[in-house]
Amino acid sequence: MSTKAPIAVITGANGFVGSHLSELLLSKGWKVRSIIRSSSNTKWLDHQDVELHPVGITDIALVAQVLQGADYLFHLAGTTKSINEQGFYDGNVETTRVVLEAALQAQLTNIVVSSSLAASAPAQNRTPVTEETASNPFSMYGQSKVAQEALCKEYMDRLPITIVRPPIIFGPRDTEVFLFFKMVNTGFVTAVGSQEKYLSAVFINDLVRGLMQAASSEAAIGETFFITSEEFYSWSQFADEIARALNKKTRTIRIPQALLKPIAAISEGIDRLRGRPATLSREKAREMAQEAWICSAAKATKLFGYRQEWQLKDSVKQTVDWYRKEGWL
Repeated sequence: MSTKAPIAVITGANGFVGSHLSELLLSKGWKVRSIIRSSSNTKWLDHQDVELHPVGITDIALVAQVLQGADYLFHLAGTTKSINEQGFYDGNVETTRVVLEAALQAQLTNIVVSSSLAASAPAQNRTPVTEETASNPFSMYGQSKVAQEALCKEYMDRLPITIVRPPIIFGPRDTEVFLFFKMVNTGFVTAVGSQEKYLSAVFINDLVRGLMQAASSEAAIGETFFITSEEFYSWSQFADEIARALNKKTRTIRIPQALLKPIAAISEGIDRLRGRPATLSREKAREMAQEAWICSAAKATKLFGYRQEWQLKDSVKQTVDWYRKEGWL
């Protein structure tokens, strides 16, 4: 007797995380629909058997049509860069409101919403934050993610929603952490201050598996989870693994912490004059000055069995190999 293949809808399936998630779900026999903008670049989906629905995330009725008959919704689309607070709010909160209203109309039975470690707080004394740690976002982006999570909680009495908070995400197709890989490739690494800084980071393969596990767990409904590496790393350790994979020798240039804020202010001013989001903003400088942005995966491990499968050495090597193959490095 045949079993109906699960149907998943992914917002932002054309992006870094979404395209990897759709690959994983397809490999497990799921069917995937993607909600994208009409202007979206779909190069990472062109080789995948994904239904493309270029309806955007502004019209509740159009989104609800795509959701009809689906079993799962992964809301991954969002705004990570904006020139102002309103841009973050529109891209992360209002789009989520549209998606959740559409999900109500479609009577969806399982929803995973992607938030961020930025909605939590920096760690104190190198003790990883947990889902119970009070939110203390250091950026407009983090504030918008707190607002997104609060909105989700308003709907949890009517919709089965799970919130997932990834930390830094890296892997093939990523363009953000790629800039750090690119810097290491030059042979010079910049670091802020004299004290080592620490991070949690998750390899894309671990993250999308964790998203699938969260969606498949009844115990996860109504909860918030960090999907992250089970160990945390120093930025020097991360740089050393990249250098090893690249077969490069590197020198570290330390920028005095007192200089970071004025440098960021100048960078932000230049980008504002050009009408684009700041690459290095004063908010980003404040985040970079913190000793540690690290979080614990213990709750996800306990409730639905998530574990880190990719160690840093292997995940960095696979990422470097992909960048080289694509001519990015």
